Amino acid sequence: MSTTGYKRLTVLLAVVIVVLLGLVWHLNMKFQIQRWDERDTWSAIRDFEMRRNMALRAEPKEAVEILDTIVQLPPRQSTNSLGRIIEHERAVAIRDVIGYLRKKTGEDLGDEPQKWIEKYGK
Repeated sequence: MSTTGYKRLTVLLAVVIVVLLGLVWHLNMKFQIQRWDERDTWSAIRDFEMRRNMALRAEPKEAVEILDTIVQLPPRQSTNSLGRIIEHERAVAIRDVIGYLRKKTGEDLGDEPQKWIEKYGK
């Protein structure tokens, strides 16, 4: 092989190496973003569980205040599976707190949290 052939081969290999490094960097960033999203999801689930448990041990007025904070948390804009999991956990926490309020107060104001907040809230 001639000197020009070796130079061309060297340039080609350098380009291939740069492309592979770019691909590895891209995949690593996607992996890191996925990990951050998963960590945020678990954090939100723990937060909803903590608030729900606090509400289930509180008096109705305090439970409604906690219910209000759960309702007022901004919804996730993501439509991926992790966003749907977070919104499902929010709905479960709201449903559990409303069930507790029904049992504790003996009233049934429906499944909408706003009615409970209006009656027992601030």
